[in-house]
Amino acid sequence: FKEFKDPKAYENLDWGKVNFEQFKDNPNQYSAVDWGKVDFAKFKDNPDQYKNLDWGKVDFKDFKDPAAYKNLDWGKVDFKDFKDPKAYGNLDWGKVNFEQFKDNPDQYASVDWGKVNFTQFKDNPDQYKNLDWGKVDFKDFKDPKAYGNLDWGKVNFEQFKDNPDQYKNLDWGKVNFDQLKDNTEHYKNIDWGEVDYKDFKNPKAYDSIDWGKVQWSELDWEGKGSDSTIIKWDQINWDEIALDDLTVRNSIEWKNVNLKDKADIALIGQKTGMSLIELSAL
Repeated sequence: FKEFKDPKAYENLDWGKVNFEQFKDNPNQYSAVDWGKVDFAKFKDNPDQYKNLDWGKVDFKDFKDPAAYKNLDWGKVDFKDFKDPKAYGNLDWGKVNFEQFKDNPDQYASVDWGKVNFTQFKDNPDQYKNLDWGKVDFKDFKDPKAYGNLDWGKVNFEQFKDNPDQYKNLDWGKVNFDQLKDNTEHYKNIDWGEVDYKDFKNPKAYDSIDWGKVQWSELDWEGKGSDSTIIKWDQINWDEIALDDLTVRNSIEWKNVNLKDKADIALIGQKTGMSLIELSAL
């Protein structure tokens, strides 16, 4: 293939009929091909071509023309072949068509999501909409940078409903809630009773949340190990909470709020016109 110096040589080949299984006998063939010139659209007539290729050896750096990304059916690319982390780095994830995963839900399990470069979504914000966030495996986010690369203001938390385990898979202490502040709906889409507040080891996690948008009624208030016993009430910004709104005030079970900060206690009294003892008796 190194002799294919004229692009027409690539065009004249029917790539749907090339026997890629024979590359096993000569792995150097993968590096000899300019994969950006391969017409993957020809695979439609022979879907087995997707299985015959070792996708971990395909050099996606050759995909200089965006059309190369469009010609591939990403629902059939086997990401389990990406044993070398460089394979993830060579892909422009902003151009991968995640909508094609719908035809093959197993694709989500085949991707190591901790190696996906989400910063590449900036040029194509629709990528956030095309992903099913209920199927992205956050357990793969072993490197904290994976959390930092995501724009959490564009993650659809509503899709967690189909897979409640997503709440356990996330380290909520690493989620950048600052990115949610411009989108009140995101706060509504999170089930605050499923958030693991034990993850909030860094006080900055408390600071990044807009506590005025938290759905207090969803919290687990009663019993040992409940949300109310885990939350560090003195680290909440009470000034953000509209306690003069009766609905908001009554959604908090005050008898389970373990607050010691005098300034916060005074602020709550000022906003509600009641002491913590009086609120606890409601």
